[in-house]
Amino acid sequence: MASYYRTANATCGQILSESLQFDAYGRLYRAHSAIGDFERWIQAIGPSREAELLSDALREYQTALLALLQGQYTSAFAELRLFLELGLASVYYSAHIVELHLFSAGELDVNWSAFMDPETGIFSHTFARAFNGELLDHVADYRGLAVRVYRECSEYIHGNANVRRKLPRNLTFSGEHYVSWNDKADATRIVLLFALSLRWLRNLPVESVRQVEAHVQEELGNLPGIRSALGGSVEVL
Repeated sequence: MASYYRTANATCGQILSESLQFDAYGRLYRAHSAIGDFERWIQAIGPSREAELLSDALREYQTALLALLQGQYTSAFAELRLFLELGLASVYYSAHIVELHLFSAGELDVNWSAFMDPETGIFSHTFARAFNGELLDHVADYRGLAVRVYRECSEYIHGNANVRRKLPRNLTFSGEHYVSWNDKADATRIVLLFALSLRWLRNLPVESVRQVEAHVQEELGNLPGIRSALGGSVEVL
């Protein structure tokens, strides 16, 4: 039995080497750099249940990235979805204190439908008006992106037939799935970054905002409501 798992471990190591070489670290560098970006968000929010949830989400992201590099693609997509769920949970429950405590106590599960509710969810006009009304015009777009990438990752969890047919039959490297995961990871990260920015940029001390400013400016600086929240010009350059 032990030899079976040693062989599997060696195979995963070989796939990791192939993954690292596949795009000369281009996509991997971006995916890995995001870990530090979200760690700064955790520090900016400060000690709290919300920050703990975001930390849990980031741990799942790191697990997803490792699974990807080792060729465990189904697990990589499943963990990526959990990263998105827990990350958005940290945002949603920060505005719903009773539910936050119940969730932390294990009495509530992640409620994706509530997060995506067009009237009261994270990407609703109600939520935007409460925390940054200048982003009203953008919430629907990010809700649509969140719904799409969540559905795509879910196909790996629920055993979608078309998805299963494309997966390698054996533990082996797949450039197609490496690229697909990174595409979806890009989407999950930008969705979560927008949600965090919507919720917190106007509700954190200036010194805390400074910790995440560079990341937000780089990814979302094209949005006037973001530039305004960061204290810059809202004119489109």
